[in-house]
Parts: sequence; structure tokens; C-alpha cells
Amino acid sequence: MQNLASASDEDRRNFDEFRKEMQAKDFSREAEIFKALGHPIRLKIIYGLVKAGGCNVKNMQECLGLHQATVSQHLIHLKNRGIIQSTRQGLEMIYEVTDNWAKCVVDNIEKRAGEGADDE
Repeated sequence: MQNLASASDEDRRNFDEFRKEMQAKDFSREAEIFKALGHPIRLKIIYGLVKAGGCNVKNMQECLGLHQATVSQHLIHLKNRGIIQSTRQGLEMIYEVTDNWAKCVVDNIEKRAGEGADDE
């Protein structure tokens, strides 16, 4: 961004509009989603749930190679933030992703993988 002291009147007006827009935005919900997905296990859980369309704890535990208690703790974290919901099916609880931002993150991971992007 250029220095506003040397900017034209039009650039200053554009900047003022941009500043007002930024001040009006509240990214609290998005920040919560990114914080929750910032843990690799939770991101794997969300990724798996989106790809599978829903899953129970036992299957998640087997896929992730983790103890049930660990998976359950992460599910509680995600559920408390409104990212997933559970539905009882007989004796099982089936979890699914309900938050569109979280689904969007998974979609973008897929797109990035499809492009062959690798930062390692």
C-alpha cells in the first residue's frame, strides 16, 4: 500500500472506504473456527467427517489410531463451538460437520492437494 500523504484524493477515498469496511467487520466466529481447526487431530476429524459424511467415535478412533477418550475430548471441543453435531442412531452417536466455514477449509485442503501444492 502506498503512503497516504502522497496519495491522490481518489486513493484516499478508497482507503477511507476500506478502513470503514475493516472496522465494521467482526471475524470472531471465523477466528473460533480457525482456532478449533488449528489442532491437527481436530482438523483430521473434520476432514474425515466431511469426506465420510458422518461417523461414529469407534470408527474415528480406528482411523486416527487414538484412544476413544482422546477422540471424544476433541469432539466435545468441536461440538461446543458449533462446528459439528451428533445424532443418535440406535446405540451409536453419529457426528457430522454442520459449519460451512469448516467445510470450506476441507474443500480448500482438497483443492490445494489437487494442485500438487507441497510446502515440505
